[in-house]
Amino acid sequence: MSIKFHEDQYFNNEFYSSVGGICCEEMNKLEAEMLVLLDFDLAIVPSAFSRYVAAMEEYYEQLMSPHRGKAHDVDDQKSLWRIMRAEKGEQGLEERV
Repeated sequence: MSIKFHEDQYFNNEFYSSVGGICCEEMNKLEAEMLVLLDFDLAIVPSAFSRYVAAMEEYYEQLMSPHRGKAHDVDDQKSLWRIMRAEKGEQGLEERV
């Protein structure tokens, strides 16, 4: 979605889905779901982007931790979304995840 937002020329979802190893229909559904979660707001200020990168890096480190169990996956995903959505002051993420 980012390239569609920023560029005039880009590959279609059929190409991106083949690269990602999913069918085009699934790619379209994922894209639509992400747009709804983002309230169709694809713009981001640099300071927010930096916070998102830090949150993703922290999440990745937690995923790679050898002491980590599968039971924490859903809680970690919810925490990551809370961090990312806090920029807009949104609440009630648990109902959407």
